[in-house]
This record gives sequence, structure tokens and C-alpha cells, in this order.
Amino acid sequence: MFEPNAQTQTAVATTIALSIVAAQEKLGKKLPFPRVEACSGKTAGWMTWHTRGNRDYVLKVNWQLAQENLADYLHNTIPHELAHMVADFLYGNVQSHGSHWRYVMVEVFDRAPIRCHDYKVDHITRKHAKLRGKS
Repeated sequence: MFEPNAQTQTAVATTIALSIVAAQEKLGKKLPFPRVEACSGKTAGWMTWHTRGNRDYVLKVNWQLAQENLADYLHNTIPHELAHMVADFLYGNVQSHGSHWRYVMVEVFDRAPIRCHDYKVDHITRKHAKLRGKS
């Protein structure tokens, strides 16, 4: 898996923290902070959570795409993924890129509600794990 440099890691962590604090101030509500885990492939990232008990939010970061597109990743991808968390936290189980998510993108994060990145990904290959069958 791709190992990001310290600058990228710090920038992503700082952007997450500052974005959540700004969203809390706009909404007047305390929001959770997600755990951050790595992902790979051509997806820039995604937000996931467990629904049993308290929601446990996990922000999956594609460190390679983050490092290669740092300014845009911080400005657009991080708020995009955090908007999923905020929409779920505020409204419950909602459509992934529906009206609640769009509202959070525009009104809370002041970003265009764009669904997909346009990062160059031709050079990225995804290695699939071999499935182990019974022998």
C-alpha cells in the first residue's frame, strides 16, 4: 500500500479537524471525529460507519491520490466525505448523494456538491487479493 509523506498526512489530518470544527460552529452541534484508514485503487475515498450502538465513522483516504492532488483533495474530497458523515449524523440513513448530502456540501462546507473526482488515475493499478478456496 502507498505510504504518504508526513506533509500529506498532516495536511489531511488538519483539514479534517478544521472542517469538523467549522461545521460544528455553523450547525451549533457537536460532531464526531472519524477514524482515518487507508484505501487504494481509483476511488479518492469514502466514509463508512457501523450502525450498531453509537455510530463509528471511518474516513477511508486514498493516500496516493491525496498526495498527488493535495490541494484539490483537501479542498474538495475531504469535505465531500465529511458531508456524508454530517448528513448521516444529522438526518439518519439518507441517500448517499441526495438532498441532505447536497445541503451539507453547500450550506455547511461551502463547496459545490460534486460527486466524482477527476484525478488522473491511469497509472494506478489495483491488485486483487487471491481468493483462497478449499483444496
